Amino acid sequence: MSGNAASPTPRTESSGLPLRRGDTGPAVRDLHRRLGVAGFRETGDADRFDDHTEKALREFQASRRLVDDGICARQT
Repeated sequence: MSGNAASPTPRTESSGLPLRRGDTGPAVRDLHRRLGVAGFRETGDADRFDDHTEKALREFQASRRLVDDGICARQT
């Protein structure tokens, strides 16, 4: 997290990367599915990249020794 007070405008119906908190759409649903398959279940809304998604993603990233920034980009 950058500590920037202003949050980026959420993107909807994201078709690609990166994915981050506030995004919605099919790519976010796919991320939720993939996190679940990998054993990182979260309890958030399946259509929204929310705090729960970010927490699960950070845990996944840390477990793979990736930068745990909570953003789903190519390395993730």
